Amino acid sequence: PPEQLALSRKGLTGGQEMEAEVVRPTKVTGMGALRKCSAAERAELTEVVIEERECELPDAAAVAQLGAALRDCRRLHTLQIVDRFWGMLGHPVTAEWTRALAEHVLPHIRGTLTTLALRSMRMREAAAAELAPALEQCRALEQLDLRESLFGEGGALLGALRGTPNLKVLRLCWTGIGDAGAAALAPAVRRCDDLEELHLIGNDIGESGARALEGALHDTYVCMRVLDLSYNELGDAGVAALAPAVERCKALEQLHLSSNEIGYNGALQLAGALHDHRCLRVLDLDVNKLLFGDMGAAALAPALEDCPALEELRLGDNMIGEVGARALAAVLPGIHRLRVLALRSNMIGDLGVRELAPALEQCHALEELQLSSNVVFGARRLAGALRGMARLRVLDLYDNHLHAEGIAALAPALEDCPALEELRLGDNMIGEVGARALAAVLPGIHRLRVLALRSNMIGDLGVRELAPALEQCHALEELQLSGNVVGEVGAQTLAGALQGMARLRVLDLYDNHLHAEGIAALAPALERCPTLEELHLGRNNIGGDGARALAGALQGTPRLRQLHLCDNELGDAGVAALAPALRRCPALERLSLSVNKIGNGGARALAGALRGTPRLRELNLFDNAIDNSGVEELAQGLGRCPALENVNFCSNRVDEGGARALAGALRGTPRLRKLHISGPKRGGVAARTPRWLADTVQYCPALEGLDLETWVSWAVSGQRKGEVEPIL
Repeated sequence: PPEQLALSRKGLTGGQEMEAEVVRPTKVTGMGALRKCSAAERAELTEVVIEERECELPDAAAVAQLGAALRDCRRLHTLQIVDRFWGMLGHPVTAEWTRALAEHVLPHIRGTLTTLALRSMRMREAAAAELAPALEQCRALEQLDLRESLFGEGGALLGALRGTPNLKVLRLCWTGIGDAGAAALAPAVRRCDDLEELHLIGNDIGESGARALEGALHDTYVCMRVLDLSYNELGDAGVAALAPAVERCKALEQLHLSSNEIGYNGALQLAGALHDHRCLRVLDLDVNKLLFGDMGAAALAPALEDCPALEELRLGDNMIGEVGARALAAVLPGIHRLRVLALRSNMIGDLGVRELAPALEQCHALEELQLSSNVVFGARRLAGALRGMARLRVLDLYDNHLHAEGIAALAPALEDCPALEELRLGDNMIGEVGARALAAVLPGIHRLRVLALRSNMIGDLGVRELAPALEQCHALEELQLSGNVVGEVGAQTLAGALQGMARLRVLDLYDNHLHAEGIAALAPALERCPTLEELHLGRNNIGGDGARALAGALQGTPRLRQLHLCDNELGDAGVAALAPALRRCPALERLSLSVNKIGNGGARALAGALRGTPRLRELNLFDNAIDNSGVEELAQGLGRCPALENVNFCSNRVDEGGARALAGALRGTPRLRKLHISGPKRGGVAARTPRWLADTVQYCPALEGLDLETWVSWAVSGQRKGEVEPIL
């Protein structure tokens, strides 16, 4: 690879020629690549990444082999074993697995190791305890990432951090350590004098855990730059306990406290703690809901003036209304570096926007403004504010009540936003008139990449208004027009506009009235969209004729990653028409064909098509008419999809025979995370206990979710309960 080659100039004086010198790689990803490295190459490695969704370290013996390979890595400073059993419901690792890691891997690299990531391990207490002694010997460690890797308090492992005095970054997100774990962690944090980042998202540490951390942060306040305690149920009492530590951390740059049930009293305590925080750049208080509200915003606002470096302020989903907006408006002009203001899902309304508008006009550095779901009807005041935002890149007004009048007021101001890249106006019922107002200004927004107009009742006439403008949006990468009552005429008009979108990656026309005629009109234009990656055409009743037209278009979309065709009356004929085209989509990752009346013939055609989709990760065949013989045909195709992660066969006609065939095919899909499959319907033909389930789980170690619908409910509630429970 080019990055592994370098030119070294040797003896340039005297007319000597420049020599080419091969530089050995310093980073490898995967056990396969590591095994291929020679001893000399391993000696130069500085970083090794094992992506465990590939299931390359299934047991202790494989971990020991990793240790043997790392023995020659004298310069290794980074080891990442990530996504071992992906997701919150993955199988936890065993004590034998972590003992092998502690005995065969860490001792060889502990002298040079500065970064260790063990993500999604789900270690229980015994497994974590095996790792603790070896971790305590890694005294050079500066960054430790254990996201989703503990299951419980993890006291032994957290206590071992006392042996890592040079630790600068600690990530313990979504580990469930609780208040007891926070208390166990506190002494270790106290000894890490150089700790700069502490991430404890989603641990439910509560008030007592916050109190324990406050004492620990007393000794690390000099260096602390990032403190993330989101999703921890701190409440007002927890914030009050933390406040003294926050007040001492004058070097703090990011403070994240979203989803913590913070109310007025907590906001008051936090306001006092933020006094004179001249380095704070990010303050995230999203999703504290009813407890925060106007009073919380009013209590917090004065403290924001003491944060001159603030760049991001996130107060979404906090029930802030007109009074809170007025309090924020009083201080926003003094925050000269503000780039992101996120106020989504509040109750600001027109009166609140009227309060905010003069302040927003003075926020000249603002790049992102989120006001979605705020019951905004008029946009005249906001339009005036936008004229001062020359750097605005993202404007999100989704789910308000702007209607055509609001868009007409807003549109002229958009021309004064030359940097605008994303415009989200979905679910505002703008109609044809609003589309006309928007079309008048779109050609002047030269950098527009994302235009989201879903659920706006634009219709064919609105598309006719928009089309000439869209044709001039040469930078457009994503166009969302779902739920807009667009029919055949609108599709014909849109087809002409697509010719000017050379960079289009995402086209969303879900839930319209295209039918087969609309797809036939769009097909030639889609064929000339070589950059298209996502195509959403579900709920358009395109039928078999539409599928045939679409199949021709897919020949020109070699980069297509997602194809969504749910609820389209395709039938077997439609899938048969699509199958050859799908075989020529090697990049396809997601295919949705749910609710399409597909039977065994369609399943047979689809099985052949899957041979050409090696990257397929998700297949959705929910609510069709496929029975055992169809599943057996399809299973042969699924066995050739090693990247498969999610399969949905619910609400078909599959009993134990088909399920067993499917389970056999899925043995070749080590990444499978979710399996949805129906069993015998209540009152239907009885079936034997689904022992194929045990095999499926055994051969799919990444499995995190099983939706067996009626299999388990039928068997557990019936006479076979004693047979099923041991299998589960």
